[in-house]
Amino acid sequence: MTDTHTVETNIKYSIEKNGYPEKTVKLPFKPVYQSCKDHGTALQTVLANLKNEQITGHIEGDYIVFPSPHHKEVAKDPEVEPSTNAYTPPGGGAESWLDMLKRMPGLNNLSNLEGEMQKAMSQLTPEQLREVQERVKNMTPEEKQAIMKSLGDLFKPKSGPR
Repeated sequence: MTDTHTVETNIKYSIEKNGYPEKTVKLPFKPVYQSCKDHGTALQTVLANLKNEQITGHIEGDYIVFPSPHHKEVAKDPEVEPSTNAYTPPGGGAESWLDMLKRMPGLNNLSNLEGEMQKAMSQLTPEQLREVQERVKNMTPEEKQAIMKSLGDLFKPKSGPR
């Protein structure tokens, strides 16, 4: 059973208690995400419902930021629409998640990776999250090592003339 309303009410209470809408408020990601999980709802759904009430929140690293509507927000990098970023790997097979990571804009350091992963995880339903956890739990040590090597290769400085 999902209880989106309770999570939304708790977020509104927390941000108002901390000065919203006059001030920009940051809430820690993990407790909000855990509340969504406990109430059987996706964080993305909660944020979309709040946006319908003119309360816009977005994930920034370890926080969910609710900018004050009274202050102009600093321009952010534009979102890449999936349709303009479509990719079919050679041979038409499914693209691995590591290949998708390599194409993500702005992933030039580990802190961006963590934020993007949190953003992606927040959009999963509790069932999808359990499936991901189960898959990771069932991976062999060799598969885990291969992922770590791929991530390490992703962040290695490129050699050659500068």
